[in-house]
Amino acid sequence: MKKPSYEILFMPKKDMLYTVTSGKITTVEDLLSHAKDVDAAALRYGCTKVYNDLLQTRFSNDIVIYSDLMHAYLNEMKLPDRKYNIACVIPKEFEEAGKFWETACQNRGIDARIFFEKEEAQSWLNK
Repeated sequence: MKKPSYEILFMPKKDMLYTVTSGKITTVEDLLSHAKDVDAAALRYGCTKVYNDLLQTRFSNDIVIYSDLMHAYLNEMKLPDRKYNIACVIPKEFEEAGKFWETACQNRGIDARIFFEKEEAQSWLNK
């Protein structure tokens, strides 16, 4: 298995998992690997809220790979069953792909939102 082209720092605090990712996530394999890493950490620490700081991460703008990721969320990871609240803070240049991912998640029962400002993401999770 190839080494991921990104690094993740995990910081659990009570029911929230804070993550900071840097590097590149540009293939469906990278997306799935990252999602599984974050999911495993949230389960390990018993967190129901996930704050992903992805501002230092480069993504693909090819929305097809995000469709492929939804299949894995539902069939491999069973994310809708987890009842997470997921906030992802991304660079504005990836807005189109991020909003596609957000809508696809919500349409499949996954409570996930895209933000461009850290404070907005934090406020949404703290509701």
